[in-house]
Amino acid sequence: MREYTCTCTGAARGSQLPETGALKIQMEKLIEERGVRRFLCGMERGLELAFGELAAELRDGKYPFITLESVIPYEEQAAEWGEADRDRYYNLAARCDREKMLRRSFAQGCIIERDCYLLGQARYLILAEEGKFKTMVLDS
Repeated sequence: MREYTCTCTGAARGSQLPETGALKIQMEKLIEERGVRRFLCGMERGLELAFGELAAELRDGKYPFITLESVIPYEEQAAEWGEADRDRYYNLAARCDREKMLRRSFAQGCIIERDCYLLGQARYLILAEEGKFKTMVLDS
């Protein structure tokens, strides 16, 4: 079976995070039914960190063959975040198998650059929209 990559994003950044049990189910289906073996996390607060934490949990448990890669737009991404979010960020970063740092310092457009990298690498996108998760195929 061919191996594929998945990422996750949506309008649910911050506090409007849909229930993550449904996200975990989507991720397990992609692993089992679609051959997803690599998960890319944009490391943004809210949904993206939850996605990365679930990928790490799945890798450390039932699916030891999957990998998790953090895609960081710039080195100080979490520096101005509150302590709880910053701790969560660095804890997840330590659990990733690989890191892709796009820039050393903030530059205009670096967040869009990160998003383009995520979408360009992924076959599947889990999108949070209106409190639900939808899986989209990004290429054929």
